[in-house]
Amino acid sequence: MGVSKFIFVSSASVYGYQNHFPLFEGIEMYPASPYALTKLIGEQYCQLFEKMSIMKINRVRPFNAYGKRQPPGDSYAAAVPNFIEALKTGKKPFITGDGKQFRDFVYVEDVVDLMIKIMKSDVAGEAFNAGTEQHTSINALYETISTLMKKKVKPDYIAEVKDPNTRASMEKAERFFKWRPKHGLIEGLTKTI
Repeated sequence: MGVSKFIFVSSASVYGYQNHFPLFEGIEMYPASPYALTKLIGEQYCQLFEKMSIMKINRVRPFNAYGKRQPPGDSYAAAVPNFIEALKTGKKPFITGDGKQFRDFVYVEDVVDLMIKIMKSDVAGEAFNAGTEQHTSINALYETISTLMKKKVKPDYIAEVKDPNTRASMEKAERFFKWRPKHGLIEGLTKTI
């Protein structure tokens, strides 16, 4: 096959609904959507394949990654481009629920930086969070984006969609690779806008 190392890009969604934060890689997982379940099954396939071959496989669990050229979508995974696009085009943004739900937003360049460090290492058979250890409410995210764009538009609040809160523990990536994200939220959003 000719491939000796592989990184599976999983998702923080594998953790599902949790009561204690930050989320560590070893906690029990409760995937709460078909997407999350497929990511968890993908991780299990990787663990099985690693046991059956000589390939080194690691798993990376990005939290809410955002960055340039990310297309708008219909979920909180796309909250950043949705808010930017709405404000840029003069449409009224919307927030589901009360906006107090929180996420760990991580700039895409930081996720890639961690993946490169993992790929260059001899580490194998591990899972690593890719987040910031910060939690930002959807209301605060929208307020930050609208301030950076100098556009004050009151968003519409629509029916709530039940979705797990997230905040990563980055202790493991720091211990293995001395890695911390380089971009704070304002810096990452400024580059994205």
